[in-house]
Amino acid sequence: MRILHNRNARIGFLLYFLNVLYFLYLRGSMTNEERKAALEAIIYAADEPATIDQLARALGEEKLAVQASLDELVASYAAEERGIEVRAVAGGYKLYTSRSSMTW
Repeated sequence: MRILHNRNARIGFLLYFLNVLYFLYLRGSMTNEERKAALEAIIYAADEPATIDQLARALGEEKLAVQASLDELVASYAAEERGIEVRAVAGGYKLYTSRSSMTW
């Protein structure tokens, strides 16, 4: 999974996010809300679809906990009718413009 991209904004965001992950790692396991925020950030920063294995490894969490949090994240995007959504694609997850927003 390539996370770094040539865009300066993504690099700055990724460096900040890595610091947050390091803090959470030192503190112990994440709460569900922290895990969902971390998943959202990783999926946003990744150039390619992120698999459950990659996400669990990046967070240092169990696959089942990561999958449960990811399912909640996907459902929350769908329920709130946002302009973006998390989709399962090519064996992983990626952020896309929502289908409902494509009509504009």
